Amino acid sequence: MLIRAGVPDDAQAVATVHDVARRAYYAAAGVAVPPSPQPPDPAGWRRALAATATIKLAEVDGVVIGLMCADRPQHGGPAGAVEMVALHVVPDHWGTGVAARLHEEFLALLGDRPGVLDVWARNDRAVAFYLRHGWSFDGRERAGVDGSPFLGMAR
Repeated sequence: MLIRAGVPDDAQAVATVHDVARRAYYAAAGVAVPPSPQPPDPAGWRRALAATATIKLAEVDGVVIGLMCADRPQHGGPAGAVEMVALHVVPDHWGTGVAARLHEEFLALLGDRPGVLDVWARNDRAVAFYLRHGWSFDGRERAGVDGSPFLGMAR
């Protein structure tokens, strides 16, 4: 597995990984996600890849299978914090260490600064992952999907 920085030309691959992973974790919680455009629209990811966000990609045989996106906090947190905006891995690679490796990239970027993230309350797999990796709930909460909130976590 190769971990590398994302570039604007990766936008379509990143959008696809985001879409596939998102559908899988919603489906695991019994939430039907409406069909997305085929292929998923990369415009937002292209902007992120060209702007202030730091995006790291996990690749196997030239195929992007995971991503981590860090940026300025979008949903609150302490001064100087860095937010892990996204950590997505395609389901075929869940449980293989890809997410842990991308998480390490975030921690290296974080350094001594505080880190924050939001996790969908019904994404049991992600909640367990973050708790195992030293995150704790910080009391922040925002509207989520299917009546379940996104919960703030800090490290």
